[in-house]
Amino acid sequence: MENLTLEKRQLCDIQGRLFELALKNGYDCPAFIEAFMNSNAAAALDDVYDRLQWAGEEYILEELNDEVCGLKKAGTTYTEEVMYWAGYTYRYWHYYKNESSREIYQAADAKTMNECWLGFHTFDVEMAIDDLKEIDKQKRNNMKLVQFQEKFRQAFIDFNTDWIVSNFGFLEEHDKETFEKIDEELNNGAMIFFAVEDDIPLACCMSMPMKDDTWEICKLGSNKNVPHKGAGDLVFKASMEWAKEHGAKRLFIISNSKLKPALHIYEKNGFKEIKLDDYEYVRGDIAFEYFLEE
Repeated sequence: MENLTLEKRQLCDIQGRLFELALKNGYDCPAFIEAFMNSNAAAALDDVYDRLQWAGEEYILEELNDEVCGLKKAGTTYTEEVMYWAGYTYRYWHYYKNESSREIYQAADAKTMNECWLGFHTFDVEMAIDDLKEIDKQKRNNMKLVQFQEKFRQAFIDFNTDWIVSNFGFLEEHDKETFEKIDEELNNGAMIFFAVEDDIPLACCMSMPMKDDTWEICKLGSNKNVPHKGAGDLVFKASMEWAKEHGAKRLFIISNSKLKPALHIYEKNGFKEIKLDDYEYVRGDIAFEYFLEE
């Protein structure tokens, strides 16, 4: 067993009680877990020291609710035992493996934790974490990267339409034009990549030439109905590499600051935020660039 300090064990307990409190307050359990593990609140708990660590579960829940502009109520519920175990295990995982909350959630999402609780909750916590990481490794080994195929055309449209409409309410003209001109863009040098498992698309991303030596990395979307740990990062990296292989010197992204998981992928891959006078999309409020080495 990892020799955790008393303070670290107390933080594991606080996070376990935080997850229980979310259930008691009537929040959708998987939605809460996803929101928390990808939040600034969770990142604060990951720090060596942050005031939020000793604020208590009630205050942390209020901070998270404010951060995400309102947690989802009702919906799917897990048992109190599952919620405490998931919260405690996630926090212990951070200390045991030195991984961030976002990285941990990519390896074991809410659905995985709920499904594994029955068989794992009696294990030593480190053994449970090791087994959860092995499950994630096996799933990643079954994932394949493929270039655009006609049979995945609708998945590309559906994945992107779903997240755009669910987050912002409507498609913009730029979106519709991209979906209508997929073949034209491909003929002009663009490529769409898919992460696929058992012939089921999990995530997609597009690499598209712009002016001069600049390429846009865009339309990063995922399958909301199937766990897709690591799929977004896989297609994103492939899109970067495609642009580089086809002469790109600069990569460019327009996004929205509320899309925390996507922003994490951009920053993890070396993109730096830039300011623009025109973000092109109504929903656009943040942009990134990355200069490729010669």
